[in-house]
Amino acid sequence: MKQSVDKIFFVGFLLNIFFKNRFLRNLSWKIFGVDVHREKFLNKVKEIIALRTREIENGSETQSNDVLSLMIRENFINNQLTEGEIYSNSLVLFIAGTDTSSNTLSWFFYEVGRRPDIQKRIREEIDRILPNGKAPTLEDYNSLIYLNACIMETLRCHPPVGSVFKEASKSTHLGPILIPKDSIVHSFIAYSNKNNQIWNNANIFDPERFMDEEYLKKTNSDYSMLPFSMGIRKCIGYKFSLVETCCVLARMLQSYEIELLNDEVNDPVGYVGQITFRPGNLKIRMTKRVQ
Repeated sequence: MKQSVDKIFFVGFLLNIFFKNRFLRNLSWKIFGVDVHREKFLNKVKEIIALRTREIENGSETQSNDVLSLMIRENFINNQLTEGEIYSNSLVLFIAGTDTSSNTLSWFFYEVGRRPDIQKRIREEIDRILPNGKAPTLEDYNSLIYLNACIMETLRCHPPVGSVFKEASKSTHLGPILIPKDSIVHSFIAYSNKNNQIWNNANIFDPERFMDEEYLKKTNSDYSMLPFSMGIRKCIGYKFSLVETCCVLARMLQSYEIELLNDEVNDPVGYVGQITFRPGNLKIRMTKRVQ
């Protein structure tokens, strides 16, 4: 399934850029085998939905709390979603919410693993807000201020998607620059997030910059912080992703200490990926906390 997703996103993505004509685009997908992987992936998603639906209908499903199960179970009660809507929502979760979130977690472990002082402060906040191993909930999200600042700084330094491409639906100007109709505009998120004209000490991992609420509001409205893009095309699941990441990390840091094992001079961590970017050669040790 992952092989199919990689084929669709990487090869299909490049073909869509080079072939603007719909006929040539569809033909190129057939020649390079992208359409086969697309059908394989779509059929697999349909199989998963059908299997989970049957399990819930006959009572063999064990009250799973994953998003797909909750969506299907709730729909049995309220019947507000069509099969097509469940399918399309599931596609979003399968495609957009897996590699991006897991890559953010990996980069977070890299950054806090090399900064014991930051990790200690995060853990002190977690122990204060979630005493005695209390599981985090949505209500705790806004109280975990420093943890969320570290997540935002991770997204700034290591956006899971390094760039986005937009097609101009009509000719327009970007300042003095003419953007002709049908042009592909490449927005390099990774560069914007490391621009020293926008961020002080842009190459330094400094969660303190996101502790200022007014500054945080500014970065969310002036296009200086773009890990989820911006405007009407902003990632529809960005809030879910932030809450999910916060809760997962809070739970993990309640129980484990993280240590980076890489020698950053002789054995550095690099970037690996095509559309999304994960840390390559990352070596960490997770040790059970002594309470």
